[in-house]
Amino acid sequence: MMAPNNCNSSTKFLQRPLRLADSVTSLHVSISHDLINQHSLFIRVYHGTKTLSLQDQQAIKDQVSRMLRITKKDEGDVKEFQKLHGEAKDKGFGRLLCNPCLFEPSPIKCILLCNITWKNTLSMAQALCELQAELVRTTSKLVRNKCGNFPSSRELANMSQKKLKLRCNVGYRAKYIQQFAKNVESGNIDLNKFEQQGYSYDQLYQELTKNKGFGNFTCANVLMCIGFYHIIPTDSETLKLLLKVYSSESVEDVAKEIYDKYAPFQCLAYWLELINRYEKKVERLCELDKSKYDTVTLSEKIGDAYDHHEKKLKRFSSKLYLQNKNKRKRKI
Repeated sequence: MMAPNNCNSSTKFLQRPLRLADSVTSLHVSISHDLINQHSLFIRVYHGTKTLSLQDQQAIKDQVSRMLRITKKDEGDVKEFQKLHGEAKDKGFGRLLCNPCLFEPSPIKCILLCNITWKNTLSMAQALCELQAELVRTTSKLVRNKCGNFPSSRELANMSQKKLKLRCNVGYRAKYIQQFAKNVESGNIDLNKFEQQGYSYDQLYQELTKNKGFGNFTCANVLMCIGFYHIIPTDSETLKLLLKVYSSESVEDVAKEIYDKYAPFQCLAYWLELINRYEKKVERLCELDKSKYDTVTLSEKIGDAYDHHEKKLKRFSSKLYLQNKNKRKRKI
């Protein structure tokens, strides 16, 4: 739900800019179900030329496939998860909306989620997209009139920390954002490696923790976006859900009892439950107007229990990671 993603509540179109094959030029795109064949997608690209090159068409298709998790691997994961989770099968749930490239959704946006309210996270993401629009003001009129895309690693690496802080109000995160972008641009971090088969969760996790600002929550989120669903990225929202729904004094035991039966898809089970809670509070997320995105959060602090367990949250996240790591070692 962070910018530049926008689900049009009236048309049910998913709208946002996507990059062409040159990885620089962005065009506005809307994605919807085909009116004739509901099993197909209709992708409309708003551009000023009669046709797009085959390379540009493929670049857009690849980004849409990643966003909507419609690869063969994703299809297999959905089927396996729905065998374990009857409600998910009934609702057709099993995919988490991602973003078109690994750099945007995972590392940077996860940093924006840390130690701040959801409303302010949305504000920072919007400011980054507006700043990106300013950076391309010298391009065609068409691009200037569309909302900005999320900044690329090159754009962020060339931006000063001071500008990031003042223009986007990201505070201390500016240092981590810029450093990660510079590492990507210099080749110290190869994002393509993260989505190649053959690397384990533990290998990629250790690689991510080498970056300053990447704790358990950020690393687990990055790896969830790649397709590792067995470690739940735990934050205050996780804590609110467990305390609100299960009212337990033992958060760790409850999380284990609830979600381990869906292994290795604990994240998907967790997100289904979280979305159910959100939609009870507001309305169907796909029908929610963009102006109300900041309401998609559980209620604020839930009494003394929240204060008591908030101190355990980092320890809880680390414990879940170590438990799953030890399980894998025993299996070997």
